[in-house]
Amino acid sequence: IESLAFVTADTLAASCGDLIVLVDAATGGPVRELERPFESNRNAVLGSLAVSPDGRRLLACGTNARAILWDIETGAIVTSLPAHPAWVQGCCFVGEGDHVATACRDGGIRVFDARTGKALAKLVGHVGRVWAVACEPAGTLLSCGADGTVRRWDPRDDLETAGLRALPVEGHEILRVAEAPASAAAGGGALIVANPPLGVRCVDIAAGSSRGVSGEGRSMPVEIAVDRARRRLAVSWKLQSPVTVFDLADVSSPGSTDDSAGLPIELPPGCDPGYAIVGWTARGELLVCSRHGAICMLQPDLSRATPIDAMLDDPVNQMAVAPAGPARVAAAGKGAVIIPLPAGSAATTHKPMHLPIGEESSAFAWSPDATLVAFGTRTGRILLFDPVTGAARGQLVPHQREVDAIAFSNDGRLLVTADRESVRITEVPTLTTLDEIRPGWHLKSLRLAADEAWLAIGGHDTNSDGPGSARLAVMEFDRP
Repeated sequence: IESLAFVTADTLAASCGDLIVLVDAATGGPVRELERPFESNRNAVLGSLAVSPDGRRLLACGTNARAILWDIETGAIVTSLPAHPAWVQGCCFVGEGDHVATACRDGGIRVFDARTGKALAKLVGHVGRVWAVACEPAGTLLSCGADGTVRRWDPRDDLETAGLRALPVEGHEILRVAEAPASAAAGGGALIVANPPLGVRCVDIAAGSSRGVSGEGRSMPVEIAVDRARRRLAVSWKLQSPVTVFDLADVSSPGSTDDSAGLPIELPPGCDPGYAIVGWTARGELLVCSRHGAICMLQPDLSRATPIDAMLDDPVNQMAVAPAGPARVAAAGKGAVIIPLPAGSAATTHKPMHLPIGEESSAFAWSPDATLVAFGTRTGRILLFDPVTGAARGQLVPHQREVDAIAFSNDGRLLVTADRESVRITEVPTLTTLDEIRPGWHLKSLRLAADEAWLAIGGHDTNSDGPGSARLAVMEFDRP
């Protein structure tokens, strides 16, 4: 017996596997079996039952990822709700019974019209599965989850994108997001986005407008890096196109036109520019790393590229320069590596420090003071290390899939991580998960503003294909 619910003072409903039986509470004898779900299999388990306030309908849900309503008097199925993406752990009627709510293993609470089965809202906030949901007399919902929290919801809200404001973009996807120099927008907030096949664009957060940065023929950017102090942008492209540097001062100049040709960068032999990873040092040097692990560094005037004799293991997925302290670069890929950088134009051999991750790393970030580095892995783990000693400093609650992006807050207290479905905010000192955001589309990148006024996320809608599938949204933390 998986679950019990009183239908009347004299009658119980009991579930066993995919079968629901009405039982006489006094004698224990069966009264009636309810109709079995047509699409059910005998391995399904209906683990949660709820009775409508008028006692006329029964709601059940379970491992078949469905929730179903029955007419108790006839035993017939009257409504079958749309399939959920995972097990449905709990269910309840809302208010007078016109609506029902479900708690799903994917972390979402969904509200449906009890008569038509139409989805009305999705409430997201739990990290991990939701165990149960119940309706309070006032009509608000209470839920409990695997994250150890109990949360209250207004079922009239749709919190799948709570706090997120969509920005109008075209193209196939937003592959990378960077923060533009402050003067690139009238309100001081702007994004530089890699937006294939439209190239690189600058998006004004307040106005929602955008303009081109890269010139005609530069349509497929791969990686971007902004030198905010010197208002420069480095971009790598698909195939064999050279890495290009653009002057971002032109983006906000009155009367300037969209797009510019940019400065193509000549790289030494062996440093393949196609799909290369780019980054700037605090001194204004440009680092370029090929996907197979060859690194070179250009002087601030970009006049000469010097190879760095510290070949990394193929493949390299991400690279970034330490924001403080000794000049160092960290790379995520076949392993997790930290490399001291040479001074000036020297190309001294520098032995990388390999961190004990034990699998391929997919993303990483430096803390603002460069005393911590966080690596995410293909299996969803996020690990913290001391970049000087290589000692482990903790591990966050893992994601259910590959970690795609990581960012620290400006004070280093919060760590924002993302997989393709969710963005998670974690308090670093305690490793406590504070919140989770699920925008409902495939995430590819994120950026936390230097002043922490907003969090930007980019990606694409997997339900559409072509020019309209790109997605870009911001969560503005100073909003009421």
